[in-house]
Amino acid sequence: MNTESRLLVFGLDRRDSAADVLLVLGRCGEPRLDLCDVPGADDQVFAVVHLHPDPTLARRLAQRVNDCRLHGRRLQAWVPAMPWN
Repeated sequence: MNTESRLLVFGLDRRDSAADVLLVLGRCGEPRLDLCDVPGADDQVFAVVHLHPDPTLARRLAQRVNDCRLHGRRLQAWVPAMPWN
């Protein structure tokens, strides 16, 4: 059984920090966050936000992120439906 939910955030660039992403997320505890390179895009990254096993929170945060802009760029987020190993 999957013990955590994950939220993927796209639309970030290399200058964005984990603190920028956490600011967009707002109050959601203290999730672990990884910034990963987008393959084939030198200046783009995406965030993997590791949340406690609360898919409702993950979906609510995805909606919040989808309604946000960071440094003028539109962000996109989604919650993977399949287990992540």
